Amino acid sequence: MIVWLALAACGGDAKASPGYGWHGTRWPHAEWPEPSCFAYSPARRTYACIGSRATNDSGEAAAGAVDLVGARRRERHVVWHLGGAAEDGAAVDARMRALGLRAVRIDRIELSDGSWKRAGRYAVRYQQRLHEGDASFEYSASVWLRCPDRREVEVGLDDGDLEQGERAVLFAAAGARDVALSIQGADGGEGVEYWTLDTMVFDPRAVCARPKR
Repeated sequence: MIVWLALAACGGDAKASPGYGWHGTRWPHAEWPEPSCFAYSPARRTYACIGSRATNDSGEAAAGAVDLVGARRRERHVVWHLGGAAEDGAAVDARMRALGLRAVRIDRIELSDGSWKRAGRYAVRYQQRLHEGDASFEYSASVWLRCPDRREVEVGLDDGDLEQGERAVLFAAAGARDVALSIQGADGGEGVEYWTLDTMVFDPRAVCARPKR
């Protein structure tokens, strides 16, 4: 899991010069910003997406990030962090330019209703379950891919990198092999709740290439 600590709770905007699509994002002190993947690098097979972590615990603060995520890459750049240090927005933009990230057409597919949704030659379904204890709750979820040969294959979710929750959005850059899945995760206990926004990237063709069981 990507972990980063904060010190106080309040909403705000990242301070940065105009550039990539993350500028002007509103970072809430509780719950989540809107899921967004706004740039893609074909050479690096990497998406740039909004990430966040927030809580109602007074000992921690909300923080917002730009996540650079690929099948073998995961970088979190904290660009808003009330009460703590944040990276310079121009430096984050320079990092994205160095990786070849650019604004391209990125289709947005809401998956939260649990039904099959078309994504190019594939269909995708996200299913989530709420687990409640005496004083705690958490979500578990599964993602299924319907391949061109009509097989249905489960896409593995890494609980360490991707907290699960009710809302999931799939992003597909024009001409890209890979897609990005952003999930608004939630869990908590003893009156404390945590809200995360994280992203994973996978290649549907590689998932469908797995041997038939």
